[in-house]
Amino acid sequence: MKTLIRHGLLRSYPGTALLLGRSVLHSKRFVNTHDETIRQADVILTHDLFAAYYITKLYPDKTHVFMTHSNGEPLRQNYMDRPYLRKGKVHLWMEQALSIVYQQAHRIAFISKTAQEYFKSVHPDYAGKTVYIANGMEDIVQPHIQYEDPLRLIAVGTVKKRKNQIAIIKAMEKLQDDNIYLTIIGGGDQYEEYRQYAESHHVRNVEFLGAIEHSKITDYLARSNCFISASLDEGLPMSGVEALRSSLPMIMTDVGGCREQISGNGYLVPADDPEALTMAIRNMKEASAEERMGMGKASRLLYEHEFTIDVLVQTYKTMVENLRNDGLV
Repeated sequence: MKTLIRHGLLRSYPGTALLLGRSVLHSKRFVNTHDETIRQADVILTHDLFAAYYITKLYPDKTHVFMTHSNGEPLRQNYMDRPYLRKGKVHLWMEQALSIVYQQAHRIAFISKTAQEYFKSVHPDYAGKTVYIANGMEDIVQPHIQYEDPLRLIAVGTVKKRKNQIAIIKAMEKLQDDNIYLTIIGGGDQYEEYRQYAESHHVRNVEFLGAIEHSKITDYLARSNCFISASLDEGLPMSGVEALRSSLPMIMTDVGGCREQISGNGYLVPADDPEALTMAIRNMKEASAEERMGMGKASRLLYEHEFTIDVLVQTYKTMVENLRNDGLV
């Protein structure tokens, strides 16, 4: 019921503004609730624009790092998920708030090197503030992946227009191959719409699991033999890191930092290009088990070199050392 109400609100400017207002108030309350902790901290790290805005306004003397999980344009994902934000005065306030955060933050952190470089090209005045923080995660016991046919695709993420799972479903519809299976994990605003499309168009071998416990995602990755993402915009998806960690071949669209997750381990295709996506799935299907295994090994190596928890910790240490050298800690 809550999902239906939210979906309805997002279909109008007043509804979108209402949801945004709730997010702003939630961030303000969160900052106020943790006032004592914030005052005692040496460095404040924010991941949310509204929390970052209130930190800059209420604690101007605190060393502040604003981390954006975007492609280098922090508001782009908001506009894609909530298109009505571009109407009225709401987006003007958001852009003003973001500008204040850029000016006042001591560092602007990115989870993608691609996003960092893009931001520096668009905002050269703030280039010296930028840092890269690896999107690393703890390792797991390696699953035994069955690389033989059938091809078992898995897509993990909130089901919505920006994540573009419908493109994968339509590729499955075009291929109609009994030896290709697709599992979609995640709930979201377009969940029912996409599920009904697959059903009404008789798209074979597509399974919708909805939102599941995060601890179970690793099990489903282990039952698959190819990770797929057709996103229209990303920062650097954690679901992709999980797939690399599990030694899965990859099919991804070239948005945000996704290109940093492809290196001899699969296919990187242009965003919103149905033919290219379909061809990538077909190519993965035609690859031998040995070729898929090679891609899986390449994925694992990429995880070990770029996305482990040790790499993440080291990037944080480097940032803190730089802050200390500048007299900010």
